[in-house]
Amino acid sequence: MNEDLSNDHEDDDSSDILPELLIDKASLATNTVKIVSDKPPSASSMLDNEESSKYVRVGAFGYPLPDATLAIVNPDTKYLSGKMEVGEIWVDSHCISGGFWGLPQDTQTVFQAECYDYEGVLNLPFVRTGLLGFTYNGQVYVLGLYEDRINQVVNWYDQYLNLKYLKDGVTASGETISKENAIANLTQLTKENEFFVKNNLPSTNYRYHYSSHMVRTLVRNIPAISDCSIFNIKINKEPIPVAVIESASAVPAPLSTGSLAVNQRVLNEIATSAIRILLKIHNVRLYCVLITEPDTLPRTLRSGRLEIANMLCKRKFTEGKLSSVFCKFDFDHSLSSLTHGEDLYGGIWSPFSSKNRSDALSYADTQFSDKSGKTIR
Repeated sequence: MNEDLSNDHEDDDSSDILPELLIDKASLATNTVKIVSDKPPSASSMLDNEESSKYVRVGAFGYPLPDATLAIVNPDTKYLSGKMEVGEIWVDSHCISGGFWGLPQDTQTVFQAECYDYEGVLNLPFVRTGLLGFTYNGQVYVLGLYEDRINQVVNWYDQYLNLKYLKDGVTASGETISKENAIANLTQLTKENEFFVKNNLPSTNYRYHYSSHMVRTLVRNIPAISDCSIFNIKINKEPIPVAVIESASAVPAPLSTGSLAVNQRVLNEIATSAIRILLKIHNVRLYCVLITEPDTLPRTLRSGRLEIANMLCKRKFTEGKLSSVFCKFDFDHSLSSLTHGEDLYGGIWSPFSSKNRSDALSYADTQFSDKSGKTIR
């Protein structure tokens, strides 16, 4: 009898536990959700290894209230998101406030937002929560804040990487890639780029990332990094990521002369490693890395603890008010607006480019570099 009561009690407790999902992290880069398991093993049983790092565990927030209307909306286009597609969570309910006091424009944007479906504007004013998520089996899953999502244009450098994978047979993260997959990726990118160029349109093909995932990667792989903020800025209307790193290595140390100075070589190694690791693991091309002393970045209270406020960091960065001791840029790989040649892999000294130069100069007279008679072309 006691065993039966005990089993019944355990069943009741388990029914109160909100479900969890195991999601393929790579699918989030395309703004979609690929569920690996809807009954994942316990977190303690999953080892913190390279295999487990490919997945994201997400817990449900329950069902929407009966009198509320919930919509998953693409925050950039204001159209309803598709099935198993990540979007911003918008809510309409009678218990929601009417707006901000004395701020009519912000009230219109946040508390009276309008979204669209294939028939036109929905006749409902929504409140924008600023949370990114999706629904599964009727329940709501939250992935993070909209302001913490990083999007980057897929550009010519991705073509270069696929050419490299095609030659080496290995991706930047060390995974084996078949020749067929590399060719398929390259063909798709080429078709997309040709379409945008032919129609004189800007490329709108993005990869999406979450700053919390990237910060965790940096902290795990670079011991000198204590915390970090990653956000997007725009250059020529193109979103590009910036990382602001807090590190104890940025604290000036006393020299033999008695003065204080930072080790520029160490800071350069940290910045270079951050650029390399995010490209290798997340395929994110950082535009700029800024290094500051610990506890320099602005913080806000989230879930009972102080965390770095990415939007405040972004504002201070754009206003030039962030106190930093080291800065490193990577223009070549991050900006898609930079011009490039036809041969993305070999460069100007490749056999392809050398042959083109030779053909272009075949009609020209022979030139001599000096009296030795050595010809140059």
